[in-house]
Amino acid sequence: SIALDRGERNEANVHIDKIEETLPRKILQSRLARLNGNQSLSNRLEEEAIRMSEPSQRAKMEISSIIRRFDDRLPGGLDKSESDKILQIISQVRLGDIPNDERESAILSLELVKYGIALSNSNLQEASRSRAEIESRLSRDDIFLEILDLRARLSARVNGSISDSSISWSKDLISNLEDPLTRIMAIHSTLEAVGREFPDWLIEAHRECCGYQLKEDIPSLRRISAQRWYWRGVLESANRMSHWNEAIGRFRAAECSKAANQLVTKLARWG
Repeated sequence: SIALDRGERNEANVHIDKIEETLPRKILQSRLARLNGNQSLSNRLEEEAIRMSEPSQRAKMEISSIIRRFDDRLPGGLDKSESDKILQIISQVRLGDIPNDERESAILSLELVKYGIALSNSNLQEASRSRAEIESRLSRDDIFLEILDLRARLSARVNGSISDSSISWSKDLISNLEDPLTRIMAIHSTLEAVGREFPDWLIEAHRECCGYQLKEDIPSLRRISAQRWYWRGVLESANRMSHWNEAIGRFRAAECSKAANQLVTKLARWG
């Protein structure tokens, strides 16, 4: 598991071959298949592992799969059919099977996904409901709530475009954020919302955030690193090929094979 977390495929393969128990081996084999970019094999192994699991573990594995499915994409709106499918899967998770001391965390994870989907679908009523659920499980002064509110403001459109006040609000927030990781998340959210014709201050903010070293031994941070390289490719067209190739490698290492494949296609079309 540690080797997989670090994206070390060869070491992980050696370790997995030594595991005798069927379920743990199948779970790790599924992750290894994702690292290798074999999404269909990974999905099959994961589905088999979920069926073999006891109820509590099954529910937690389903939630992990949902989060990964939601995250495994390039920046941009989520396809409506895909978001509907994710919501359908969420509705089938048996949260009651998860132990009490872990259930609130599980609910929080699902509400974050539902919040993201609601914003993508411009369903502000559902987004507001999910935000209330999220806030009830975080401290009221948690900085992450500001990131959620930023995404909500950025999702609002005036005549099909993001408002100047939302961009200004984002600029103020980003300039006041001290935590580098939170700052990167805010910058990425703003870049995604603006889409094109990026203001100079945002380009400079992203350039500065590239100087922060992210830990590459955690899949979630490798995904953020991949997104950072993706945006570097968008903003620095002269180096787009090299930047996007870096992003592709990091998406794969973060077990985001769908995002990696999408970027491969995008790069081929651009080239």
